[in-house]
Amino acid sequence: MENEERFFETPDPYASSVLTIELKKEPEYVLRRKKVFFRFVKDEGLYQILNRYVSGELQVTAIRFVETLRRLRSEMIRRREAGDADGR
Repeated sequence: MENEERFFETPDPYASSVLTIELKKEPEYVLRRKKVFFRFVKDEGLYQILNRYVSGELQVTAIRFVETLRRLRSEMIRRREAGDADGR
């Protein structure tokens, strides 16, 4: 079993889109009670990005944000409907 404390999880596709763009890494997906959470490894870079995002200092290209958001939401819906966060 993985150590849950090593990960940051959120159901927020908007924040997850920003993290995906800035970290240049796709999230893992975790399904709990028919809700999909996006999971990222906790590290200093993740917290810096989150702080900049919450404070409004972080700027991302609108088209890249929308494309990433659409992709993550589509994957979230697919996995929720399949009942499998691993996508199998």
